[in-house]
Amino acid sequence: MNIDIRSIPHIEFTRFGGSTIDVEVMQAASVVLVGTGGGRLVAELLARSALGNIVIIDPDTVDGTRNPLTQGHAWSEHGEPKAQTTARACWSINHTIEVKALEMTWEEACASEEKIIASANFLAACTDSYAVNRAVRRFGLAHGIDVVEGWIYPDGDACEHVTTFPEVAAAGCGCGTCHLWMRHRAYEQGFQNPRDIPAYAIPSAYSSVQTAQIIIARLHQRAGSTLPIVRLAEQFQHRPAQITRLNPNFWAAPGEPFGDTPDEFGTFMTRAYGKDWPADWECPDCQGGRHVKIGGAPKF
Repeated sequence: MNIDIRSIPHIEFTRFGGSTIDVEVMQAASVVLVGTGGGRLVAELLARSALGNIVIIDPDTVDGTRNPLTQGHAWSEHGEPKAQTTARACWSINHTIEVKALEMTWEEACASEEKIIASANFLAACTDSYAVNRAVRRFGLAHGIDVVEGWIYPDGDACEHVTTFPEVAAAGCGCGTCHLWMRHRAYEQGFQNPRDIPAYAIPSAYSSVQTAQIIIARLHQRAGSTLPIVRLAEQFQHRPAQITRLNPNFWAAPGEPFGDTPDEFGTFMTRAYGKDWPADWECPDCQGGRHVKIGGAPKF
């Protein structure tokens, strides 16, 4: 980026007002973002929220004929590495942020940059690969780092967010694998995603906003903040899985998750879930909290 930093005006965070986001908390924090499809907007929102450091991992290049329709990329970026274009977007928004772009798979990044990843305060799994997202949450469990992952349902009818907080898993209240146990079993039995899942940009953006907000809330909670945003992190401590329906007809039949929702609350309704796995469930990742590291990531 051939820009004279001295020519750029100082960024003012005064509009945060001291009651929405603590700038010092955000500037001291580091986030690793895995996947820059829907994750592109997550990265941009974190840059706008005064995040101090972000590591962006994605091995793919922008397909200008497809990606702009469902993701945060632009046609003008066609053929460029997604990690680099996302890093450039973050820096163009907030030149105080430190950005590292890794044009490689999650496995390659862990092999070459494990210390950097393990020093992060938060891991965001923003891929459409269950295997990669699971690998991210396993890394978080092994290193004591918080993880969030977001999923878009077919046709954009709903979005889902699942957190893996080490102390929650250590207490036997489950990790992301536990809360996705039905999906986990399906993939273990050979299920594969279709190449094209019907979707469009709006549900992806809606999910990205929620993902970024969860990250910001948890960073504040970890730092001991008393700002109102901390309550969102507290909610995910008690109910780590949440589904937000974007189509009022989604799961609205009697007996289904949103079937008892009053009409006046029927739009953009979110349902939160605590333990809902079967009695015979044995998690291969957190093992009921017996193999979870707490406090691996540096606190600030």
